[in-house]
Amino acid sequence: MERDGSRVQLPPRLNPPETGPACVMTVRPHPVAVAAALALGIAASPALTGLHAAFLDLDGLLRTLARQRADAALVVSAPGGAGVILLAGGTPVAAYARRLGESAGEVAETTDTTAVAELLAGGEGEVDVHTGRVPEPLDLEELIARAG
Repeated sequence: MERDGSRVQLPPRLNPPETGPACVMTVRPHPVAVAAALALGIAASPALTGLHAAFLDLDGLLRTLARQRADAALVVSAPGGAGVILLAGGTPVAAYARRLGESAGEVAETTDTTAVAELLAGGEGEVDVHTGRVPEPLDLEELIARAG
């Protein structure tokens, strides 16, 4: 991310549209479960914030969310990188991890949560958990018509 022409490292946080400028992202198509969980991470208020890695049992948290059959997005911020685990009905449907200096790529995408857990292994970093009802699908044609 750049601020005033200088590169800065900040945790991945998306502000609500009413608090600042809009962010436009181009993404490749994903299965419905992944898109729904990603929408939770962007649109839903976090249910748990700032869970510090030194006090967090990530596997235990994932087991709890599995028992609850939660639709959730776990956003991980760590000194060495960032990641996200997307759950549909408590089951991981996608996990992404990128360490500082790595370029983006499909290789980082998997349903294995190990790479995300490794970001927290040193006891540094934190996790925000976004849960809630999966947002209703948007009618793209209606959105385009309203914007015009």
